[in-house]
Amino acid sequence: MWISYLVSYAFIAVVWINHHYILKHATEATVRLMWVNFAHLFSVSLIPFLTDWISETRLAPIPVMMYAWVFVLVNVTYLMLIREVMYHGDSSIPPRLRHLLLRRAIGTIPLFGAGAILALWFPDAGFVLICICLVIYLRPGLSARKGKRRPAG
Repeated sequence: MWISYLVSYAFIAVVWINHHYILKHATEATVRLMWVNFAHLFSVSLIPFLTDWISETRLAPIPVMMYAWVFVLVNVTYLMLIREVMYHGDSSIPPRLRHLLLRRAIGTIPLFGAGAILALWFPDAGFVLICICLVIYLRPGLSARKGKRRPAG
């Protein structure tokens, strides 16, 4: 079941990009920030186990449901990371970007939860809903910039 591996790889890439994007706004490595970061990285480390289970069971309901719950956990810890960086990090983060990051993180938690519940009866549909959330995270701050490009580096 290569689709589960491809989707999981894409999710890990997107998590990495968003993780890098938010942490570039951190101004100090506080103990709290490090623990929140470790919690987020731990939740991401669960993805390969669920990917293997989904692959072995060919999208069976329980593995897909658990996969969605792992992404709830990933999102909750990412939300904690965002809040920690925004309240103790770079105070020059534009309000529009702050709003985008929070709205997206909070808004996708119920979508992942819905994917988990839907997976119990329709695992394929639950998996698709999980993938829709991936698309939402593809560009970390695109809508907040309104087309302005920031130089790399």
